[in-house]
Amino acid sequence: MFQIVQAEPAAIAVRAASWMDLPELAQRLAAAIVECGGWMLSASTDATELSILFEFECDASLEMYVALVSCGLSINKRGHIDLTRLWQCARSQKESPCLHIGRIALTVFASGAEQLRAACAAR
Repeated sequence: MFQIVQAEPAAIAVRAASWMDLPELAQRLAAAIVECGGWMLSASTDATELSILFEFECDASLEMYVALVSCGLSINKRGHIDLTRLWQCARSQKESPCLHIGRIALTVFASGAEQLRAACAAR
C-alpha cells in the first residue's frame, strides 16, 4: 500500500535527495509540476530540506514521475514503488472517464551540494 501522510485528502509521501541547490530545485520542480498539468498547494524550504505538496490528474502520473526524476531527484525505494503503483492504478482505470486527482507530499533533502562544490573547486 501507499505510505500516507496526515493530510486531507491523503497524500502519497515521497522522499528524495538532491545535490542541487534547494531554491533552484524548487523552481525546476514547480515548472515541471505545472508542465505536467499539476498545481502546487504549498512549498517551503530551509537550508537542508524542501517540502512541496502538489496535486495532478492521475492520467498524467507517468509524466509526473518522469518529471520528478528528470529534475535530478534521487527518490527512495518506497517513493518509486508508490509512484509506480499510482501509475498502474491510473492505467487500469483508463476505461472509466472519471477524473482522479493524485496528491503528493514531496520532501527533498540536500545531499551535500556545498561539499561537492568545494571538492570540485579544489581540483
